[in-house]
Amino acid sequence: GVVVPHLGIADLLSLQSDVIGMDHNTRALHFSSISFDLAFWQIMWGVLSGGTLVVATDADRIPGEPLARVINEHDVNFVGVPPSFAAAFPPEHPIPDGVDLMLGAEKLTPQLIERYAPGRRLFNAYGPTECTVNATLALVEPGHEGPVPIGVVDPGKHAYVLDHALRPVPPGVSGELYLAGDSVTRGYRNQSPKTAERFIADPFAEPGTRMYRTSDVVWWGRDGQIYFAGRADSQVKVRGFRIELNEIEAVLSGAPDVEHIVVVVREDRPGDQRLVAYATSVPGGRIDPDQLHRRAASRLPDYMIPAAFIAVDEFPTLPNGKLDQSSLPVPHLSLQVSERGPRTAREEVLCQLFAEALGIERVGIDDSFFDLGGHSLMAAGLMSAISKRLSVTATVASLFAAPTVAQLAGRLDDDHDADALAVLLPFRTEGSEPPVFCFHPAGGISWGYSGLLRHIDDDYPLYGVQASNLSTSTRPPETLEDMAAEYIEHMRTVQPKGPYHLLGWSLGGVVAHAIAGALQNQGEELGMLVMLDSFPSDAWASMPTEQDALAALLYMVGYDPEPLLADGLDRQQVIDILRGEGSALAGINEHTPAAMIDNFANAVRLESEPSQIVVDSDMLFFTAARNPATAATYDLWRPYLTGCIVNHDLDCEHKDMTQPRWIGEVGSVVNEALASFRSRMNPINKEQGDR
Repeated sequence: GVVVPHLGIADLLSLQSDVIGMDHNTRALHFSSISFDLAFWQIMWGVLSGGTLVVATDADRIPGEPLARVINEHDVNFVGVPPSFAAAFPPEHPIPDGVDLMLGAEKLTPQLIERYAPGRRLFNAYGPTECTVNATLALVEPGHEGPVPIGVVDPGKHAYVLDHALRPVPPGVSGELYLAGDSVTRGYRNQSPKTAERFIADPFAEPGTRMYRTSDVVWWGRDGQIYFAGRADSQVKVRGFRIELNEIEAVLSGAPDVEHIVVVVREDRPGDQRLVAYATSVPGGRIDPDQLHRRAASRLPDYMIPAAFIAVDEFPTLPNGKLDQSSLPVPHLSLQVSERGPRTAREEVLCQLFAEALGIERVGIDDSFFDLGGHSLMAAGLMSAISKRLSVTATVASLFAAPTVAQLAGRLDDDHDADALAVLLPFRTEGSEPPVFCFHPAGGISWGYSGLLRHIDDDYPLYGVQASNLSTSTRPPETLEDMAAEYIEHMRTVQPKGPYHLLGWSLGGVVAHAIAGALQNQGEELGMLVMLDSFPSDAWASMPTEQDALAALLYMVGYDPEPLLADGLDRQQVIDILRGEGSALAGINEHTPAAMIDNFANAVRLESEPSQIVVDSDMLFFTAARNPATAATYDLWRPYLTGCIVNHDLDCEHKDMTQPRWIGEVGSVVNEALASFRSRMNPINKEQGDR
């Protein structure tokens, strides 16, 4: 957390009134999550200028057509967004002429200047939170060529471009940017060493004043403006996330056979920045991209996982011996796609649009958009293109629930948001064999099981079973028995009689066991019982607190809660994160994040219930082997089963069980077990097959 003084806010007011010219005629757009420092300034644009603040609703904050519609319908005349958001506005829903546009937080590209500079004022804004949101501002004219300036210094601020000895450099010579003045903040809350490293004494001002070291390399132009050249350290910003590349390199350098690793940000398509890792092997070794991906996924948040891992014989260098990034090979993501091509005209169109959005040659119908490097900003543009081309209503929530062409093709005429949160989530509805029902973990959502589709035979329908309170105002069931009864009622709408195949991760495994017991008591035939790292009540030395539940929910959606735990997590804080930009839940209805938190709290209580049921069944178990404290959890289920337990260790943590790499391993093993079960149930067919 950055501690910001009120004096810095006064400087922002001077900038917006004296330089930008905001007044009572201003109609400014507010759309940012409060976790983004721009959000505070957006509020100031309307509230402290005498103008109007147009607040986008949650449903309209999605980049692309929804946000463009708000701008048009409410006569907004000032918009501030990152360049990647501006690039997501579709040509068929342009921002009207006369709407001033301020772009910041990312690099402003020549393509965006060409598109947006004519017919309006186009500002290029630069500034770290550590200097109260903004530090420099440039007015970019139509037809601008050459390097793009980040502008002149804001009122009340001072900028120094210094060499390694803190000496000013002349115009045209690159140096590191230092910012000074009343807008320099007080440092990082409760992090004195880090504050001392970045906030240092200002040698050009009165004793006791400080300046902030930005680590940005810039130069002074002869026009008096500052131009950005790069970073002095390895920190970059991709889709709004600050990322230290050396942290990714440190994680990957520990992988077997890796001699040297370099992670860079590539922009092979304008506006589409991606992390790419390049590695050389030790003598006699071999670089395994899948292994590097697994290592990154198990130790890093999603936004720090490279989109591609490329083995090189040696790194290209410049004459001075430094890395020549421009000569690194371009990643060919098209080589990583599946083999199955489109089967229908609709799938043909979807494959084409997926490939165009991802910037690759082709996409198979079984490839997940997100596995191939897609993210929420790309998704917004893709769904807009799909809606226009196929004349359907397509949302980002639809894509997350059905991220492959095969899954999405059959769902485009339905109510996608409702489907994504329905109790029965139909991943695959066709097939000659009994369905596999996959029960939700503590949060109540079963989207993660979609990764089973490509690994489980097409003969088996596949359904996720989700908490009913996600899309309604109902309360979670009071007991496991109540939950089992509710879910069995829904299951029977698609499978009136057994055998029932039941699979669950975490709480979902406990629910699957309870349902198996209830079905058994009703005289139904059981199929397979599969658990993914599930714990009976015996396994809990102490029950998790609500803090644990909130942290687990953030982990589940790819957000690292560790930096927040010291000051304590609260429900509203978690809801804000889940509803913020880039979250998979950003396009879901308003009460779903709160319902998920309720489900986590309820799960803690349900999992503390003593297990009473003994199920007459075998069990297939998957252990998250990186959690040594629970490595033999499957043994604790023996009193509650009459059959045998077959365990498979996965080299991951509990929270990663449904990530693409690991759910694929689960699916392959489950598919073999289903085939074995089918053979036992159909001995005649087996004999014919053997013959």
